[in-house]
Amino acid sequence: MMRKHNGMKLRYIISMLVLLTILLTTLVTGYSMKAVLNETLTENYLNKNYEYAKKTALDTSVLIEEMKENVENLSKSIADGNFTQEKMNQWYLANGNSFNSIFSTDDQGVVLWMSPLKIGNNKVHPGTQLRDPLMNKALEERRPFISSPYLVQSGNLLILISHPVYDDQGTYKGTVGGTVYINGENTMNSLLGNQVILDNSSSFIVDHQGTIIFHTNKKDINVNIAEYPIMDIISKKESGSAKFIGNEDIEYFTGYAYLENTDWVVVSQTPVSIMENPLEELTKKVIINSLPLLIIILIAALIISSRISTPLTKLAVFSRNAIVNGKVHETNKQIQLKSSISEVRQLYHDIQEHIQLLTDQNQKDGLTGLSNRRIFDSQIKDWVETKTPFAVIMFDIDRFKLVNDTYGHLVGDDVLKYVANILQDYCREDDGCFRYGGEEFILLLKGIQTEEAVQIAEKLRTGIANTISPTGEPITISLGITVLRDEDHHPKTIIERADTALYHSKQTGRNRTTIYEQINEKSASSK
Repeated sequence: MMRKHNGMKLRYIISMLVLLTILLTTLVTGYSMKAVLNETLTENYLNKNYEYAKKTALDTSVLIEEMKENVENLSKSIADGNFTQEKMNQWYLANGNSFNSIFSTDDQGVVLWMSPLKIGNNKVHPGTQLRDPLMNKALEERRPFISSPYLVQSGNLLILISHPVYDDQGTYKGTVGGTVYINGENTMNSLLGNQVILDNSSSFIVDHQGTIIFHTNKKDINVNIAEYPIMDIISKKESGSAKFIGNEDIEYFTGYAYLENTDWVVVSQTPVSIMENPLEELTKKVIINSLPLLIIILIAALIISSRISTPLTKLAVFSRNAIVNGKVHETNKQIQLKSSISEVRQLYHDIQEHIQLLTDQNQKDGLTGLSNRRIFDSQIKDWVETKTPFAVIMFDIDRFKLVNDTYGHLVGDDVLKYVANILQDYCREDDGCFRYGGEEFILLLKGIQTEEAVQIAEKLRTGIANTISPTGEPITISLGITVLRDEDHHPKTIIERADTALYHSKQTGRNRTTIYEQINEKSASSK
């Protein structure tokens, strides 16, 4: 009875341990899954609102620049002389709905021409002297400017885009202005009002004083939000995304984009509560869908644990009998137990060695023997964080697919090993040679700058091009080079530069080396 009790106790302990592990794993997985889903949804909403705000800001900036240019062109036409009311009307019609009205004054602010001549109940007409603060500013400063939105008698927000008029001798003759009702019938309102807003999101534009000058919900127009936390970010004239507390203490996923030519900020936001239901539904679905698999795993684990515990239980019984009887039983079964004990010990020893072997292999590419992508990511991250000077040479084999298609994948593998062997000849003790993926390789050169990197890259390129490969003829490679910059804070930007340079080598004929910094210089010189 004692021997049986001892054997069952061990089996139960292992089974309970497996059950506890499964339950804890399920809980941790569920929690982690929810955290990942929450992070993913948060990132998606922040990115969506930022992209929306950035697009709206870009479209608005382009429109305003076009309007500024139109007003400037009108001022030049007036300065040329022989300008008439008819020409003003033609110019107004030619600009479609860009402006609600346009006008020109002399150097004292007296209206010379305007179109349309009648705007609602507006009493301004040619011959009227404009005395409002905006016109005084335009007459005094005699320079182009875009006014801040201000409320007119009609209750609408208006901006003024003005440009001075100078004759050929540089004498100031007056000013030209175009008025735009932000919520009137014009191109700007059409642009802002036609943006598509989904899933309870809202969009608005706020000026530097915190006044909302446009909002998808019109009742919020002209509301001041200067005290809201988001204004701390907006005041820095930056673009980005973050979570902010808005009105009624509601938290929002907020994207914002700054317009330099107006000092406005476009804001797009979505309530954080929008993702509560999707997150809950997704979590339920994943748990429900995972439950059958978890049950199967649990049953399988219990069966396996039983099979593991059985020989251990038999071993315990055998040991107990040996102690009680003072000798080892001499049956074949008991000999097998004794033999199995030796195998377990050997298995434990082998597993330990195998784990060490796997650890070593985890750092190497199985085909070429070079360091793998995991080690590359770790090495470049460390060098970037410690600001260790280095250069990156990224290259791949030209037309490698053709090699595989022509000679077969076995020869293709030989070509990869052949290139890896040559690459290792160029690695110093502190450098790193990596297989980045497929037919792509990377050489990290510590403590060198562009000129030395180019020399090494060219030696590598010509060395491979002048050597017979496993295909029976030479192959070529294309290379891209970049170096660590002071402003680099993440390996991704460095890798992207090297990849761009490599792509440029591919696009410009292959079998060549491209320095990333020279791509921009060539583009600038060609312009």
